[in-house]
Amino acid sequence: MKKFKFFSSILSMLIFFSLLVSFVSFSNLLINRPEQGFFAMLFSPVGLCFIILIFTAIAYLFHSQTLKNLLSNYDLIKATHNSILDSSLGFILSNIDGRIIISNNFAKETLEINESYDINIFEILSIKEKLEEDQGFINNRETTIIKHILKVKGKEKVLNIFVKEIENDHEPILLFLFNDLTESKKLLEVEKRFKALLNTLDEPIVLVNKYGYIKEFNSAFSEFVGLETQQIENQKFSKVLMNSKLFGFKELGKLGDIFEKMDETIGTGDISTLINPFKFEIIQNQTKRHYIKKLFKVNLNEEDYLLGCIISDITELQSTIEKLNNLNAELEQKIKEKTKELEDTIEKLSEINSLLKKENQERKE
Repeated sequence: MKKFKFFSSILSMLIFFSLLVSFVSFSNLLINRPEQGFFAMLFSPVGLCFIILIFTAIAYLFHSQTLKNLLSNYDLIKATHNSILDSSLGFILSNIDGRIIISNNFAKETLEINESYDINIFEILSIKEKLEEDQGFINNRETTIIKHILKVKGKEKVLNIFVKEIENDHEPILLFLFNDLTESKKLLEVEKRFKALLNTLDEPIVLVNKYGYIKEFNSAFSEFVGLETQQIENQKFSKVLMNSKLFGFKELGKLGDIFEKMDETIGTGDISTLINPFKFEIIQNQTKRHYIKKLFKVNLNEEDYLLGCIISDITELQSTIEKLNNLNAELEQKIKEKTKELEDTIEKLSEINSLLKKENQERKE
């Protein structure tokens, strides 16, 4: 709801009412004394009053609009100023010699600037020589990104710095913009270690985001699907599988529903309804290969997550199991045969024993 401006509204009503009264008086004068002429009446006291009120009303309207624009610009400037002060980007203005004129909160915290002292930016950032050698600054008075390592209280900070020369009241001043890459560098180092760890594993591993795009994978996964890195990185998981050398055209036609179900599962992040781990087999180079896949979920925050899959080749294990099963079957068959032979032998011995008993009985008689 807009705030009611009492004095401004009263003044507007008074000007409008006075203008209306003056217009009525001037019109009445024109009707009652037509012989005096329009221009003569225009310069009469009533006419002059009417003209003055018209110009007053115009000036008031112009003043109100100008004031409104100035207030709007002031709010914009204030919002811009506050956003610069609270920005996570370092902002510093200095004179051409480097004496700091103004800096935002991020710059003060990063460079540990104390406003109670007269500080030269080049005493904190030793980049003056780089500026003098920078061709972009020499030609266009603005630099390319300068990477600078700053030591503060024994700790290193990696900064990306941009410098531009601008004019203020025909006096050159320097604008410094920079961001702190220290945390980003740490994250990059962690990411490199994570990728190196992934690539040491023989099992294919892949991580996808909730939209189904591949975010991380190892070299074993590239070999498994038979594709180059650029054909996998940031691509849809289902698309990578379809483009891989794992399936033929006939198999792809049958796997459409499975891919659709897979995309749905990735979108919801619910793997509780799936068989996990899951065994499957693929014909590769006219050889049947047996695999087992294990799904897992990595929660990044309340809404974001990654789904991962580890694929283990169990062909040799499956072959060993099949050999053991065959040996068990052969052993069972041999046991059955030997058991049958033993049963036959026992039966024969039983018949012989019966005959001997009979013969012995006959002799006694």
